[in-house]
Amino acid sequence: MLKKTINIAYVLLDFKLSGVPEHILALLKKMDREKYHPCIFAIRERGELAEEAEALGCEVLVLNGAKSKRFDFVALFKLWKLFRKRKIDIVHAQNHYYASRYSHIAALFAGVPVIITSVHDTIGKKRLKKNLINKIFSLF
Repeated sequence: MLKKTINIAYVLLDFKLSGVPEHILALLKKMDREKYHPCIFAIRERGELAEEAEALGCEVLVLNGAKSKRFDFVALFKLWKLFRKRKIDIVHAQNHYYASRYSHIAALFAGVPVIITSVHDTIGKKRLKKNLINKIFSLF
């Protein structure tokens, strides 16, 4: 009996040099590719670390969205479409408010069974509102 490969989508704002992309790269280096098939969705732009992820055999897709503070329905639709097309089993949103919000909504509508958000910073008054919204999304 063949085991199904689990498709994982890592969603983040961009793949620029910072702690979150480096964390994803560390996960990719240790990931069992017979069990998991990872891909990265950068909502805004590609960033410097994308080539390193691709060298590890991970596709990096850029949505070119969320350029302003207004809600980007086109980026949301693109994420939903990609989650369905690639039959994503796990969505792992990384830290950023937009990445978390867009990936949760798109994953819910795409029927993704597992949605995870990693929060790497929780300090500051601005984070209070965003943390509350993330907690609400985590209920679904």
